[in-house]
Amino acid sequence: MNMTKSRILLALGTAWLAMPGVVQAQTADTTGTTAAAPSDTAGSAAAGEITVTARRRAETAQSVPASLNVMTGAQMARIGLTDTFQLQNNTPGLAISVADREVNVAIRGIGNNVRSIGADPSNAASINGVYLPRAAMVLGQMFDVERVEVLKGPQGTLYGRNATGGAINMIGKMPTKDFEADGYVGYGSYNMVRAEGGVSGGNDLIQVRVAANYARSDGYTYNLYNGTQLDNTNYTGVRGTITLTPTSNLKATAFWQHSVDDSGLGYGISLDPSLGTEASDSYASLAPADAQRVDPRHIRVNSPMYSRRRGDVGGLTVDWNLGAVAVRSISGYTWYGDADSQDTDGTAYDFEYQKTNQTYRSWSEELQLFSTGKHKLEWLLGMFLYGDSGTENIDYEYNPGAPTSTNYSPAALINTAAQSASQAVYGQLTYHVTNSFAAIVGGRYTHDHKSGQRFQTIDKSALSAELSNDRFTPSFQLQWKPSSTVMFYANAVEGYKSGGINGQDTTGNPVFGPEKVWSYEGGMKGRFFDRRLTINAAGFYMDYSHIQFRSGLVTAGVMKVAVNNAASAKIAGGELSADYNFGNGFSLNSNFTYLHSDVSNYFSASTGTVINGRSLPLAPTWSGSVGADYTRSLGKIGSVDAHVEYTYRSRIIFPFTYDATQNTDGPLGLVNATIRWTHPNGRFYVEGIGRNLTDKLYRVNREDFLPSEELEAFGAPRTVELRIGFKI
Repeated sequence: MNMTKSRILLALGTAWLAMPGVVQAQTADTTGTTAAAPSDTAGSAAAGEITVTARRRAETAQSVPASLNVMTGAQMARIGLTDTFQLQNNTPGLAISVADREVNVAIRGIGNNVRSIGADPSNAASINGVYLPRAAMVLGQMFDVERVEVLKGPQGTLYGRNATGGAINMIGKMPTKDFEADGYVGYGSYNMVRAEGGVSGGNDLIQVRVAANYARSDGYTYNLYNGTQLDNTNYTGVRGTITLTPTSNLKATAFWQHSVDDSGLGYGISLDPSLGTEASDSYASLAPADAQRVDPRHIRVNSPMYSRRRGDVGGLTVDWNLGAVAVRSISGYTWYGDADSQDTDGTAYDFEYQKTNQTYRSWSEELQLFSTGKHKLEWLLGMFLYGDSGTENIDYEYNPGAPTSTNYSPAALINTAAQSASQAVYGQLTYHVTNSFAAIVGGRYTHDHKSGQRFQTIDKSALSAELSNDRFTPSFQLQWKPSSTVMFYANAVEGYKSGGINGQDTTGNPVFGPEKVWSYEGGMKGRFFDRRLTINAAGFYMDYSHIQFRSGLVTAGVMKVAVNNAASAKIAGGELSADYNFGNGFSLNSNFTYLHSDVSNYFSASTGTVINGRSLPLAPTWSGSVGADYTRSLGKIGSVDAHVEYTYRSRIIFPFTYDATQNTDGPLGLVNATIRWTHPNGRFYVEGIGRNLTDKLYRVNREDFLPSEELEAFGAPRTVELRIGFKI
């Protein structure tokens, strides 16, 4: 069913009841700020403001005329948030699903379910300005964080690399001239051992910071077949950052981050025994009860289950102030490799399994020239060059004689290689018509080229494909500030994502085209009652077309996988955040998102059917959170800080197989809380953290392969953790 005109108008009308993003904990906590580039003049935020670089220059979050969520590292510590998967609970409009360590990230319903190294994510993620080309690189522990910025809606000009949904910018803590050290050790549920630390220091010329993180737990899903535990944590990361300031107008910052992640989030996947009653096809019928799970936390799988991820991200940013103009260069390099093994039948019988290996590297160079200071006309020009290459090996084994036989036969032995190159030029002009009113116009021209090769070992078939795309994406914004604490804005932005190559295609058409989206948004950001009350509101409407949709279903015993661009969608909604500081150490914060999406003309190459009127994957109609903070001084014995929150999302559709109706999860509400005692000198603290305190059972993914099977993975149960930390 198509969205009616009245529903669209209703959604757009929520601009007065909605938010552009959560800027949480609007107290005088400025630990998330960084030094502005030599050309930036907006870094001197007023007390209680958080400085961001969402528009490629330092400014307060409340002055950005767009939807933006930002959380500082201190705020993340206060709510016990440790990894990117948890980030969605405090960022309405952001949804992440994980199964077999496949990661899908969606912002306002725009994501990507194409599993191929020849396909790109729909949301541009970065670390310290370096673009992360694989969605799986986003998943992991966040450590030594200055802040995380989530930009909602397409970023067609300044973040043009495949940013049809939005951008996630993770910024690490920068080096300091004075000596600093901080860290903590923790122990919690399922033998969780966690440690993090950082040390920084230097002089006027050079500053260095080194930080490391270690997290390990036994896992919360028990494999009764061999006594192992799945959905475990096993992460080690280290980051080094060096800042060199040879003159007052020249600054260079280099960093390198290395991570080893053998965690198993999403690997406690199992067969749902309540579905699939076909006596000849269903694993739930073919495998007896003692070869299936007892419940979602106690499963039986016999094939090896592991995930081994390695990653390197490096970058060099140079800022050079030439007076009236400034130059910025951002050079980046990434390397990523994984080795995975999954029991894809979800039982203790030898039906099937899959092993996957992947390596991927990318390099990028971004050069910007922009005006400095406050002028009637401000401008920015940029150039972006990017290249990547990767290989993937898939070994899918199937046992046609199961359950009586243990002789696997290779059903798919696929070797895939992919390469891509992208070049873009972009610019943005800001004209201050008056002191309170400004018009902003921008545009980006992008050229993308991809090529790919696939070799199927079984039938000796080979395939080569390539494509090129060119696109100009404009953006228009109006900004009005009737006072120093209130801003209204409106924008129209086009987003674009390049086409790709589906290395797992079984239909003979592996190439799919680009997708695009036009987004229209209006909103308000304001602070009232002597800045005690912060209200941010927005309403939006998006016309999303040529969507890159993967379909993968078992039909007549054959798995058919295809990607096409036939579908389109209308997306409308509203967002609201309201934070109030009552004084005396007590404050409340809340944020909500309403999202309505309506997909039309989704053609499934697997079934040959057309689907209309369904919501987009990872697009719950309602999501939000309500939290309370309380701080009290205990005089000579220190102080206490407490936080409690309730996060909610409504029913969600998982993206892996979009054809069927089983791949869903119902409404989810989680309760989290933390309490911290801090020594009077502020250098020592003890903290308790509890997550999912009501012990809700919820899915993180569901994969529909009926009539054979329905696989599902579940999120973490109730966990508690005790930390002891310091700051010097």
